[in-house]
Amino acid sequence: MLTAKIQRVIGFRLARELDDCGGEIMAVFGVTDFYRDYENIWEWVESRKGQPLDVNISRPHDWKTGNYDVPVIVRLSGRKALLTDKILFEHAQHLADRLHTEIWVGRPIFKDKDDSRYEFDIERRFSPRS
Repeated sequence: MLTAKIQRVIGFRLARELDDCGGEIMAVFGVTDFYRDYENIWEWVESRKGQPLDVNISRPHDWKTGNYDVPVIVRLSGRKALLTDKILFEHAQHLADRLHTEIWVGRPIFKDKDDSRYEFDIERRFSPRS
């Protein structure tokens, strides 16, 4: 029997390269097997098949400036039972605490055809606890 998958999205700003923090982010979601890749506009860290959650962490990149003002987008896909509000919010708070930055649950709103310019529609915010 096939189980329907759902997708949830988390966003945040972080002045670090995805290469430096991808493992920390993946650990919050219990992902141990992942890879990093990039192309001319986007860079990403993505879980390999067989993980409980499919996780894709992405942001447009600029090797000269870092593009740190552009939010990181974390797309989570998996069984509905793994992505309830309660579980998602626990992950978001854990991520805020671990990265020491505000985390948002919501969705990106893209502003151009190559999707490199976007804003994040925030439904809920999570601040790092001291």
